[in-house]
Amino acid sequence: MAGIGKSMLAGHIADQVIGDHPGTQVITVRGALTVEHLVQILVADRPSLVILDQFDTNLTDGTITDRGLAAVLLCLMEEIADRDDERRRTRVIVTARQPLTLGPRILVHQLGALTWWSANEFARSLPRLGKLSNADREYAWRLTAGNPGSMRAFDARLADVTFAELADSLAKGIAARIGLVATALFPPGLDEPAAAAIAATVESVLNPPAVAAGVDAAPHAAAEPAGGKWRTKLRALLRVLSAAGVVAMIACAPLVIKSLIARSTTPAVAASAAAPYSAISLLFPFPSATVLVRAPSPAQHVPPAPTPEAAAATWLAGNVTSGTVIGCDPAMCASLSHQGVPQADLSPLRTGADLTTDALIVATPRARTLMGSAIAAAAPELAASFGTGTGQVQVREVTPGGVTAYSSLMAADVASRREGGNLILGNAGIKSAGDNWVVLCSGHVDSRILLALAEMAHSTPLTIASFGAPNPGAPQSVPVRSVLIDVANPVAAAAYLQVQDPSMQPLVVRIGHASLWVEFGAPSPLGLFQASS
Repeated sequence: MAGIGKSMLAGHIADQVIGDHPGTQVITVRGALTVEHLVQILVADRPSLVILDQFDTNLTDGTITDRGLAAVLLCLMEEIADRDDERRRTRVIVTARQPLTLGPRILVHQLGALTWWSANEFARSLPRLGKLSNADREYAWRLTAGNPGSMRAFDARLADVTFAELADSLAKGIAARIGLVATALFPPGLDEPAAAAIAATVESVLNPPAVAAGVDAAPHAAAEPAGGKWRTKLRALLRVLSAAGVVAMIACAPLVIKSLIARSTTPAVAASAAAPYSAISLLFPFPSATVLVRAPSPAQHVPPAPTPEAAAATWLAGNVTSGTVIGCDPAMCASLSHQGVPQADLSPLRTGADLTTDALIVATPRARTLMGSAIAAAAPELAASFGTGTGQVQVREVTPGGVTAYSSLMAADVASRREGGNLILGNAGIKSAGDNWVVLCSGHVDSRILLALAEMAHSTPLTIASFGAPNPGAPQSVPVRSVLIDVANPVAAAAYLQVQDPSMQPLVVRIGHASLWVEFGAPSPLGLFQASS
């Protein structure tokens, strides 16, 4: 569907091709296509990647409307796939909203909704969604049915309204249109009509302005160079393919096309090296299509990413349980305070200070200079990290006994989480959707989730729909802290989470129509499952 990422994925592939094969010409054609146009762009004498974007204009019920175009495209696909000449190697990418069947040379990949893990990574790259908590980003993922285009529009709209106001408007719109409660939606499991209805609701509520995707210059006719006579004959011959005798011509079309291509010359291209896209000057006018040529190595503007310090502060503010003492250098403490972390939870780092009184330590470059090896000695577990190299910011968890006891404690905790995951899988009251069993068996689920699932299953059957995203930059040993479950009575299930032990209190509980989202705060405690069992 629109906004799901077809054109974006094609663009990423093009970027990778240019990087791996310098000198490759990338030609993007958006909109309607003619036979002459198709041949013109596929007879290049240099390596080419041709992207036929928004190809639906040429389709009716998944079939190319112009039978002549279909025949020539099929023949050219066969011809270019069998080329041995590296100098004329060509590949074609087609993006469309409806299925397209076009011979065995076409590999079809269906794009669906983003999973929560992927959506969370994408949302964190956006300027406004990236600053929200995991729970709010998860709710935005549901409200937009996991559609990247809708999530980007959601992010842009947050410049004008609050998250709560926007989420409420979308939730009401979805309920009115399809009768589903937004908190109960699981995007990868939506059928196509429901996903399309949600996308239409998002569009009507957000009403994002149209933005040009690139240079929209109409191609123009250029003077016909030497060799134009054969092109005149080619146009006349190709028109025959669209006539009533097209079926009889298909059998000999590969020989005709190969003969014509063997005598072809490179089209005249007017490409500006100063811009990533420029209009292509074609031998024939094609007013119905937008043609863009991508220069091999343009400099493209990318919005600046947040600094590792800013990213770490945002993550800590949205993911750490209140009351967790965080050791930080003065600048990081000020940033965390600005993000809303209570002053009582901040412990300014000082040379010679006892770090074992903290729960987490933010190891910025300044903190490492100030404290030296004391941070790694007291806090050997890497809970999260941001950035790379000498500028990396690490969030480290203080472990009882420090680095000396850490290895044995972590090994025991992973083993107990694996055992607990297997017990969950063996519980008759708990089902696991998809490949969640792999996460459970690997010991990659927070002990608090395992205990909560077992407690809830005592009174009501439930299904594990998905687990949340792992901590950014954390090693595999650090478990996931959130889970989405499907349950008939989520209110009753949530009641079992209201426990007296502060270490078992969830950070976020969101109740849906028939689902429950539970997220525990960082850090994930070591040894909790053994002690509780």
